[in-house]
Amino acid sequence: MTRCRNPLLAVALVAALCSCGAVRATRDQTRDRWVRTYVSELGLTQREAGCVIDRFFGELSDDALKPLTRGSELSDAQARRVGEIAIACGVGRTAQPSTSSG
Repeated sequence: MTRCRNPLLAVALVAALCSCGAVRATRDQTRDRWVRTYVSELGLTQREAGCVIDRFFGELSDDALKPLTRGSELSDAQARRVGEIAIACGVGRTAQPSTSSG
């Protein structure tokens, strides 16, 4: 299995996950589902997926999270934020080309 290390893919996945959320899912149920999907679909480690989702969800109030569990899409600002969080969590770091000085 090829590991996906592109934070932009994480943003796309979050948008896709929003469309399949359960109407009455709890915060913990939603968090666990998203982490499992990041691990299985993107090949992130459990730590990476947990880091991204925990930080993103941590910034959202319960009211702000509810539309996401009902299938609403992320706003552009939310999608950008998830990408920033993914980078901060180290997702994609190994995909960066290395440079060497000669």
